[in-house]
Amino acid sequence: MSDGDRRGGIAPGLHGPGSTRHAYRAPARPAGARLSDSYDYLVIGAGPAGMAAATTAARLGASTLLVDEQPAPGGQVYRGIERSDGSASAVFAEERLRGAALAAEFRASGAAYDPGTQVWQLERDC
Repeated sequence: MSDGDRRGGIAPGLHGPGSTRHAYRAPARPAGARLSDSYDYLVIGAGPAGMAAATTAARLGASTLLVDEQPAPGGQVYRGIERSDGSASAVFAEERLRGAALAAEFRASGAAYDPGTQVWQLERDC
């Protein structure tokens, strides 16, 4: 490492449950909350598109599971939308309302939700 590099050495490897990759830890699944072993649809990512896909599939009668590594739905676009107090500037107020409505529709859809989940590999079950 050169004298000009003040970052220090970083060991290679994947982040683990003890790493500080995120500023907050996903909450544990509530006691008694159980997920099924089988779903018609698995949606990965709880951003706007993921919430819309899971909501639509669940409303059409398909058993649906939405997973995301963050502790709450919203993705990058609507991060923290369920915690928003509505004090956004007028420029973003309409968009925040749209995001809050999308999150509420998803929560009411009946789709199962598993926050704090990282998906590393999917395999076909033949």
